[in-house]
Amino acid sequence: MLKIGNYNKLKLKRIAKTCAWLESEDKDIQLPKREIPEGASEGDEIRVFVFNDTKDTLRATTMEPSAVIDQFAYMVVTSKTEIGAFLAWGIKKDLYLPERRMIKELKVGEKILIRIIMNFEKDGVIADADWKRYIKEDQKEQLKEGDKVNLIVMDSTSLGTTVIVDNKYIGLVYKSEVYKTPYIGQRMTGYVLKLREDGKIDISFKRKGWNSVIDSHDIVLDALKKAGGFLPLHDKSAPEEIRDMLNISKKIFKKSTGNLYADGTINITDKGIELKKKKD
Repeated sequence: MLKIGNYNKLKLKRIAKTCAWLESEDKDIQLPKREIPEGASEGDEIRVFVFNDTKDTLRATTMEPSAVIDQFAYMVVTSKTEIGAFLAWGIKKDLYLPERRMIKELKVGEKILIRIIMNFEKDGVIADADWKRYIKEDQKEQLKEGDKVNLIVMDSTSLGTTVIVDNKYIGLVYKSEVYKTPYIGQRMTGYVLKLREDGKIDISFKRKGWNSVIDSHDIVLDALKKAGGFLPLHDKSAPEEIRDMLNISKKIFKKSTGNLYADGTINITDKGIELKKKKD
């Protein structure tokens, strides 16, 4: 079944001069020729995002939208009309926000939180700015402490950072758990720290215990590779310096580098850490 507002694998039926046609159950869907994946030919299945270009026309793209149906996202208002507004979607088609789905007067350039839903005719997708109606409070039935979850950053308060959890719940990352303040709308992964009796969820950006050390191995190694094999961080580096560069605590940094040194992956010097060369 074709999923509008989501990703589909469709057969590349025909390639014309300026476009290609993808085979679907109802009628073929057009894809710009320039977006055909390199090496793909007629008869191949390709992954595309399908959206309603007009009321009666579906289109496909290999571009990645900022969100798909049933997801929350922060989007920028690109234009306004008497019947609603249009939001930057990350593809060449803006997402329509009907006037009846707005909760306040909007300005062009404003960034707002929305949920992508099916339209009233059930033949396309629209945005809904009344996002609170989609938040659930039965998280104890779905989540357990230690679960890995997907997050969208909402805002920062005196307590910490408010996040949307798995496109369903609201959670809080306390200030003590935030090493580097994320930006509003940022998508991250996190872990369920505690499910409270009042229905609130405590979230951490880092997995607790030994697993957090294992996770930070990849963080340190990735940062080393991007920096050309050397980072000016060591045991005497300030905690703030480590947090700014790696977004982990000094305690986790020391455990991770100790383990990486012990297994022969890095060298530790007075000036910093460096990837071991093969001849070492």
